[in-house]
Amino acid sequence: MVQFIQDLFLSPFLIMVMLLIVFAVLTWWSIKRRNEYLGYGLGWLIGVFVMVVYGALFGNPEPAVTAPDVVPASVTLNIFQVILPSFIGIVMGAGMMLLVNQTQDSGARQSIVVAILTAIALIVLFLMVVSAYNLIAQRMIGLFALAFAIGAATILVITRSVGNPLSASAQGLPTDNNAKYPPIIPGNDTMGNRIRDRIERRRRG
Repeated sequence: MVQFIQDLFLSPFLIMVMLLIVFAVLTWWSIKRRNEYLGYGLGWLIGVFVMVVYGALFGNPEPAVTAPDVVPASVTLNIFQVILPSFIGIVMGAGMMLLVNQTQDSGARQSIVVAILTAIALIVLFLMVVSAYNLIAQRMIGLFALAFAIGAATILVITRSVGNPLSASAQGLPTDNNAKYPPIIPGNDTMGNRIRDRIERRRRG
């Protein structure tokens, strides 16, 4: 059962499909929602640069030669191969989501965030292609992508729950928009009564 789940969710085809969907969503978010054409283009340049450097250093991968009657054994990862991509993915996903939340109104920093996200997506897709003959590397890339999504989604949920004005206003608590102005309660205008009392005292005095 465990082997079936591992083969299902960490299959190269499913990982590639998920990465393509993520890249499509990232492209739509960068261009349509943020209008970050420069940041998106910079991300492409960084990604292509890494691809060229990788090709110059390592060349084209070649398939492993095996006997035709040998059945490949099931591939399993050791603890290091699981923890390393998972830890890096969670940290990078959480960090990038924090940067996105903090740079919504900053043009330069937002462009840098878009460029980094685009470059990471392109590099991960490229590594999936060049590691077509290395199932261990593909599964490590899949773990990294899954952990990256978990880290980003965790920060998104936390920031939405903390910064949601509806949850605060529903409990009668001050929010960012009305923190300086306490809620007006009909029939209990204490501040107004105090001001009127002071005016009346000055008139009488």
